[in-house]
Amino acid sequence: MTDAIWGFVGALLGGSVSIITTLITNRNAAGIQSKASQAARAEQQRIFQHDTLAALQESLDDLLQEAIEAGTNTKEHKTLDKVLGLLGAGYTQTQRTVQRLVMRVADDALRKELGSTLETAMMAIGTDEADEADRLCNELLGSVYQAQVKIGTALRARY
Repeated sequence: MTDAIWGFVGALLGGSVSIITTLITNRNAAGIQSKASQAARAEQQRIFQHDTLAALQESLDDLLQEAIEAGTNTKEHKTLDKVLGLLGAGYTQTQRTVQRLVMRVADDALRKELGSTLETAMMAIGTDEADEADRLCNELLGSVYQAQVKIGTALRARY
């Protein structure tokens, strides 16, 4: 009977070791899968931010060109209504695109600065005075340049 008992104890120990080994293996596999999922999400976020910042650079160029054109038109036409009429839907669409892209920027400090640049662009076309339009367009040029530099730095450093 002792052999039967030792055989039974051996089977219990062997089964227990097998179950514990399976549990440890499954836990490790779940941990590895979780880390892989986190890495994939981080890569997707990195790509999204890269694409957002690259698109924002292009849209800021468009916005700058249209705002400078608006400033030039303010000198010629002297009234905001005529300037806005000349700009048309293209400016509005560019402005909306820039606003949408700015909201997608993950870096809070950069997003705040870009918001200020956007406000300057709106003020640049929102004046009826030629001298003020000139001043705001020059300010906008500097602001967009600084924003472009910071976007480029963020792209190189993080994305």
